[in-house]
Amino acid sequence: MSCCPKGSWEQLHDHYKPIGEDLNIEGVPVYHTGKGDRFILIVSDIFGASSGRHRSVADIFASLGYNVYLPELLVTPFDGPLGPAIMDNIKGQDINIMNAKYEKVVAHLATLGADKTFSIGFCWGVWYAFKLSAKYGKFTAIAGPHPSLQVE
Repeated sequence: MSCCPKGSWEQLHDHYKPIGEDLNIEGVPVYHTGKGDRFILIVSDIFGASSGRHRSVADIFASLGYNVYLPELLVTPFDGPLGPAIMDNIKGQDINIMNAKYEKVVAHLATLGADKTFSIGFCWGVWYAFKLSAKYGKFTAIAGPHPSLQVE
C-alpha cells in the first residue's frame, strides 16, 4: 500500500538553482530565503526538503516579501519509487526527533520576532503541519498543496 493514489507521479527531480542560503540551526539543516517580518515555514513531503520544487516555491514566496524557512524535519527522507516502502518510511519516522527539530527552528524564528507563522505542507508534510499546529499553536494558517494532483 502507498499513501499516494494510483497513477500519482513519481518523485520530482528538479534542476532549479536556488537563490537562498543553507543554514544549520542547532544541527537542523534549513534552507532560508527572503527577509522581513512575515514568516513562512515549509514542511516538505516525505522525499525531504532538498527534493522536488520545495526550494523554488520558497524562493517564489521570498520574492513576494516573505521570510521563508524550509527545515529538514524528517529523520530519513524517502528515496525510492512509490509503493509499499513509502509507508514503511513514513511509519519509521521518529516524531519525537522531528518535533525537537521543529522546536529548534521555531525558537530561532522567535529570536527574529516571529511569534506566528504561516505554514505550507507538501503532501505528507501538510499532515505533519497540522500535527505541529495542534501541539504548538504557532501557525496562523496552513496551506496544503498536494503535488501529485493531476488534471483529468
